[in-house]
Amino acid sequence: MTPRSLVPALAALLLAAPGCRIGAAPAPSPLAEAIAADPVLGQARGEALPLRVAVSPVRLHADVDAVDGPDEAALHGARPEPEPIREAVIDALRASGWFRQVAPRGRAGATLESARHAAWEARDDLLVEVEVRSYFHSYLGHVNYLWWLFLYTGGVWPGYFVPVDRYGVGLEVAVRVETVHANPPLLAETYTVRPDQVAVELTPLERGFAGFLDLGALWNVETWLDESNWRAIDEVAAPHAWRRLVLELLRDLEAGLRRPLLAGAPGEREGLLRKLRKRMALVVGVQEYADSRVGRAPHAGADADALAAFWRTAAGGGLVADRDLIVLRDEAATKEGILAALETIRSRVNPSDEVVVTFAGLGATLAGGTACLLPHDADPELLGASALDLAELGAALEALSAERVVAFVDASFAGHRADGRTFAGAAAVEVGAAALDAALGLRAGHAVVLAAQPGQAALSLPDSEAGLFTHVVIAALAGAADADGDGRVLLDEVVGFARREVRGRADLEGAEQEPLALWREPVPIGWPR
Repeated sequence: MTPRSLVPALAALLLAAPGCRIGAAPAPSPLAEAIAADPVLGQARGEALPLRVAVSPVRLHADVDAVDGPDEAALHGARPEPEPIREAVIDALRASGWFRQVAPRGRAGATLESARHAAWEARDDLLVEVEVRSYFHSYLGHVNYLWWLFLYTGGVWPGYFVPVDRYGVGLEVAVRVETVHANPPLLAETYTVRPDQVAVELTPLERGFAGFLDLGALWNVETWLDESNWRAIDEVAAPHAWRRLVLELLRDLEAGLRRPLLAGAPGEREGLLRKLRKRMALVVGVQEYADSRVGRAPHAGADADALAAFWRTAAGGGLVADRDLIVLRDEAATKEGILAALETIRSRVNPSDEVVVTFAGLGATLAGGTACLLPHDADPELLGASALDLAELGAALEALSAERVVAFVDASFAGHRADGRTFAGAAAVEVGAAALDAALGLRAGHAVVLAAQPGQAALSLPDSEAGLFTHVVIAALAGAADADGDGRVLLDEVVGFARREVRGRADLEGAEQEPLALWREPVPIGWPR
């Protein structure tokens, strides 16, 4: 290697050496410096929340450019550009380091609902909504007018350039932070920034020279400013206003979200989790089967419709079809479709979430004593392959990371009746409760509530055109099971109510039926959320 060829090699080695830098390190942004200097935010670094945050397009109130003040000559109404505002909010949330991801969702000008849908598709957890209700520029007065007047009247050339005036940006902004499922908001605040709180000093050069040659501008410079001057002022003054606003927003998020989740008291944390927690529901109803030899499940379709309608109510969680509510009726309720729906739910839930699965249709017991549910495409000659046995259902539920999972099954595995939910062509083998529990393999926080005990048939009610179990469960969830009157129905209250009501109504029909709850411990899921 020649001496000349050693030069680039040594240069490359030096550049690659640890600790070597060419040029100064990038300076921290004003926002990062403000966060570090804030007495609250500066101490809030550390563990991030496992939440993905979406920021929707900024909305401008209809009269956002109107001005109203004691001295309107010194005010200038404006309609800000929404996207830079959204970028300011995103930058602040990212700079805090509190969230797993922060990203814009929805194109500029898009509706809130479309932004919510985009956030849902992106697997986000929280949605930040921003509405600008008031935004204006304000002239706050001269700074060095005596010095300027002395130079100006004395004919001194710098007098044309040294006047300094104060300007500020005032704003009023409403911010909502909620889950993508439109639960009660985690934060709903209106922030106000006064122009004098973010005042900046500008020379004629910085504001576009307006009025700098006229002595009259000494007292009424605001009347000399045109749109181009105000735009120049906005470029300098607006960032100060938005920085002050986002710092207030971060302080509220620290006090109302991050700190309670990481170090709050148990009651405070659970109250917040109830707002954060997603609920997803899968509703399966099979009334008509593809193979006529299987027969039909009386009123199972109506059960599915009634359950789906309940989940869409506020008490059920306000779920939205094809988003957090999946409904499979008849032809759609194949074995593959049911397992695919559970996989979709698995891909979307977090550990703190809850999932509710309901099935209305026929059940059966195979010759080997395996209990199973019959999907729409069940083959009576190949039930072992075409049916969904409880072990498969249990494995699918086990795969869900949600800490709370409940399945309501309105089907039975024995005790065939014409008005019941047991497949007539199945083996007459009774499977005990212990065997059902073992097949499901439930873990803590998961529960399966069956419509009937082993050996009993799950009945339908001709007068109500519904399955007896489903009819009672919906009434329980809607509030009939609220034994302690606290306005919230817990799962153990639902089970207790269902046992009493189902047993009593079945007795009137000359039959025996009592729901069977399988769980490791009572699951703390309740309605309404």
